[in-house]
Amino acid sequence: ETPVYICGYRPEALKKARKFFRNFTVVDFKNKSPRYSKYPYVCFEDLLFQSDKYLDTQSILIPVTEKGVLIKSQLLQKMGLVEDSLFLERFIDKTKMKEHCQTHRIPITSYVQCDLASPEEIEPSFGYPVYVKKIISSGSRNQRIAYNFEELQNYWQSGFIVEKNIEGQEFSIESFIQNGN
Repeated sequence: ETPVYICGYRPEALKKARKFFRNFTVVDFKNKSPRYSKYPYVCFEDLLFQSDKYLDTQSILIPVTEKGVLIKSQLLQKMGLVEDSLFLERFIDKTKMKEHCQTHRIPITSYVQCDLASPEEIEPSFGYPVYVKKIISSGSRNQRIAYNFEELQNYWQSGFIVEKNIEGQEFSIESFIQNGN
């Protein structure tokens, strides 16, 4: 049977995994705790240092959290399946993802990294509303909408970006494939 590893701990994802996989193992950064008691568990560090014992090229690695993406990235690199350690990290770090998209001429929403600017610098060019998002996050977690300068100042903090609002239909892209990668 092909080994399946669920990278990260998200209860709703683990319940869904039970429907698709007869057996799977949870991989996370933390040492074993009671919350994992329902599922077989291996600590990420153990899996990384003993990958030849646990993993092969047929193993299925499914990230269910942002940290899970990092786990998968490091495991794929350790197994020699991905040379670039930033390969998967680009897609949870909004600044790295946007820089990667710009390099490959993929249109992106205008943004400013809070660590590199001030609210006064972006107000005239972006208008309102603007979206203030944590750099390392996914979906709309930790996102705020600023409708005026006072709200923008309140939400402005290190580790966040501000994106210009774009009107229109929204699409979500979960994966990028380029040249088979």
